[in-house]
Amino acid sequence: MAPQKTVLILGGSFAGVSLAHYLLRHVLPSFEDSYRVVLVNPSRNFFFKIAAPRALVRPDLIPPETLMPEIETSFSEYTSTEFEFMQAYATNLNTALRQVHLQGIDGSSSVLEYEALVIATGTSSKSSLWSPRDPKEVTVDAMTATHQALQRAMHVVVVGGGAVGVEVAGELGSEFGNTKKITLYSGSSRLLTMVRPRLGRDAESYLTSLGVKVVHGIRLTGSPKSTVDKKTIVQLDNGETISADLVLDATGSKPNSEYIPKHLLDEKGSVKVDTHFRVAGAGPKVYSLGDIASYSHGGILDVTDAVAPLGSIMEYDLSNGMFGKVVEFKRNEKETMIVPVGRSKAVGVVFGYRIPSFLAWVIKGRTFMVSSSIPYSRGDGFKKKVLL
Repeated sequence: MAPQKTVLILGGSFAGVSLAHYLLRHVLPSFEDSYRVVLVNPSRNFFFKIAAPRALVRPDLIPPETLMPEIETSFSEYTSTEFEFMQAYATNLNTALRQVHLQGIDGSSSVLEYEALVIATGTSSKSSLWSPRDPKEVTVDAMTATHQALQRAMHVVVVGGGAVGVEVAGELGSEFGNTKKITLYSGSSRLLTMVRPRLGRDAESYLTSLGVKVVHGIRLTGSPKSTVDKKTIVQLDNGETISADLVLDATGSKPNSEYIPKHLLDEKGSVKVDTHFRVAGAGPKVYSLGDIASYSHGGILDVTDAVAPLGSIMEYDLSNGMFGKVVEFKRNEKETMIVPVGRSKAVGVVFGYRIPSFLAWVIKGRTFMVSSSIPYSRGDGFKKKVLL
């Protein structure tokens, strides 16, 4: 029997985990054990980042084991010849040799050869609280430190007027609005600039009612600095400085693409893909999925809508056109965003239609969808093959 070939997936967040399940259930069984999936991720745990804004406020609201289920447990339905998990960082991609260099958590080095490669290492924010790249223990330590700091703090600054910043400020306002000073700095003229202005205005109104002060048009410059009395000093782009007990940076994110050759990346550091998720210039059977890919705007639908089309394309490529189908992926450009603002309000627009605050709260704000954490890690949304 010929040795198995490797379908290597880099990244264990929504994109990598979802695609791995889809391939294992609906694509690779047709090849009669010719392929195995190897999933590489720095953490052994899937991080349900949707619920992170609520989890950071108090440890009992969303426990770590709920927020971060184990990846290997979520793949227990597959045999060792079908699936392997490796806890490691990708450090170098050599497309000429079709190899990925890895560094284990213990510092050890290894090299994996691939028949097909999926780059799904996502993005990272400045704070490990939102998009961690490190093992679970590092994330838990960061959250614990935040929980403790919040109990002591009298003035908390949240930086960033996007969805994460608004959600964090709303959670803090609900928990501490009557006892602590909470300020949200937005670098733009309004909140939630990715969607229509009405949602930003409503979100600001809800935050104000929770005791959160919103400041527009001011950005932070440089990194916050600590003082001997445990205050944090932040320099603003208007020349002023502010002092706070705790600063939570919820601004932007950048692709985790430092291990990828520069000619495969666009000006933002994202992996350049065509409408079939193929990475131009990387050789055959190299794809990218999720936040790190150039097609994505960072929403969860940019993952879930793309998994089945990519699965079909990979089935076609792996079988040399005998199975599968090459489909052209077109992301849904209609506005879709739901942002909880505290424990009883939310703003939302779904496929271009603004939805009432109560409905947005029911969909996401009530629990931050944390009951979906384990189902997402198990790939429950992809139990059936999608016919395209």
